[in-house]
Amino acid sequence: MESRTYKFNNSTVKIIFGDLISSKTDVMVISGSIGIPMLGGLPEYIKKHAGKSTFDDASKHSDAKLGDVVVTSAGDLPHKYLFHAVTVDFWKKVIPNIEEENLNGAYQYIISHVYRKCIRLLTAMELDSIAFPCLGVGMGNMPLKAVAKATAEIISQLLLRTNKKIRVEIYIKDTYGVYENLNYLPFFEYFGAYEILAKTELKPSDNDALQIPELNIPSIDIHDYQDVFISYSRKDMEAAKLICSLLNKIKLSFWIDVNGVYSGNNYKEEIVKAIQHSKIMIFLSSENSNKSVNVIKEINLADKYNKIIIPVRLDRYPMDPAIEYDLSSIDCIEMQSFDQSSMTKLQNAIIGQLAINGNIK
Repeated sequence: MESRTYKFNNSTVKIIFGDLISSKTDVMVISGSIGIPMLGGLPEYIKKHAGKSTFDDASKHSDAKLGDVVVTSAGDLPHKYLFHAVTVDFWKKVIPNIEEENLNGAYQYIISHVYRKCIRLLTAMELDSIAFPCLGVGMGNMPLKAVAKATAEIISQLLLRTNKKIRVEIYIKDTYGVYENLNYLPFFEYFGAYEILAKTELKPSDNDALQIPELNIPSIDIHDYQDVFISYSRKDMEAAKLICSLLNKIKLSFWIDVNGVYSGNNYKEEIVKAIQHSKIMIFLSSENSNKSVNVIKEINLADKYNKIIIPVRLDRYPMDPAIEYDLSSIDCIEMQSFDQSSMTKLQNAIIGQLAINGNIK
């Protein structure tokens, strides 16, 4: 069996050509589909070896949706637990009616999302070893290079943020007979690159700066449902323009208060309706917005109505405590510099979150 190990802080990542079921970790992760039916490919293979008790345990989670990570017993397997990472819908395309060029980015976000949940669950359960398959390569049908990049980026980032000793194993096995071993080289290349970056304290960068466009805001009826509500300070209008441009590009409708006409007492009802009728809120976090009473109220309302909130950090200014409390478990998109790389991450997060929460039309 061929393998290679990479080190991040006190943790290690070992990439192994072999069978996931041979792992000797506390947790084994398997890709799953909505409702955890344990059908097809790896789930069915694991069900055969884990036994009926694991399948019965998984059956209790028929409400599991895209992006969830469900914990079950490992049955007859030597592991303590199985983590079922819901990355696909067994019965249909997960993200219908999204242009092909945006699909891979959305799937990449979903894969990163479940990796993050798995590592957090591992540490919360006070366990220290976990084995992954190549999430996204099977039924997710993502390109190998995109899977390798998402896997290396998110796992290395998570391990670099903790001093705990965590052992991560990633198993490569082509059950469909599509690839040769050399096709999996990007996994080794990306992990090697991120290991070097961690040692040298360098960060990947993209200097392709974006031009500030003219703000194109469609005519919006406040009583219509919109995809996105933008919460921001008007002092950050230049950043808001770029966000609006991105939303126009991916054809999502949005609501934004440009001239402050909705900030007066007479328009409180309109603000409430706009948040209620949106699917997602993008919060542009900055020194300006965190000092804005109106922005704080908007975040609190979005949390009250269980809206998806994506915080976008424009600077390093700490969040107001009233905002941080509501967003404490949500990951931020760092956008201190608006380049193509950061805009792509935000685009993937928006489409991925809409898909995870069943809001893609």
